[in-house]
Amino acid sequence: TLSNSALDVETSREFEVGTDLTLGLNNGTFLPSVNVSFTYWDRESAGIIRAIDVAPSTGSESYLTNALTFKSHGIQAALNFTMLETNKVRWNSTINFGKSVNTVADISNDKDIALGNNHVIREGTPVGAFLG
Repeated sequence: TLSNSALDVETSREFEVGTDLTLGLNNGTFLPSVNVSFTYWDRESAGIIRAIDVAPSTGSESYLTNALTFKSHGIQAALNFTMLETNKVRWNSTINFGKSVNTVADISNDKDIALGNNHVIREGTPVGAFLG
């Protein structure tokens, strides 16, 4: 691997906000409490270090460089409720939902990076996309 004096540290920026609400309904045995959770995040990781292939005439196979920027955002939500509560029995149910969108925002040399059979890192596509 060739040396790279311009190699820098990877950096990340993240924003996250969420809430967690619990409602005590106090209506007896059925549905005595409900809990709602919600989180949103937005993250960018820049200067991701990656080995880039070079021409064999250089005497090496690759060099390390700050090649990539990834962006991701998403939500997570949960609804937890107690269906039934007595002195002997407590029945809880939880419903979860999550969605995450991640994208290769930038490749420093604007070229696809091959990772194997039909798997490349391409600017503007999701991280881990299979193309072919």
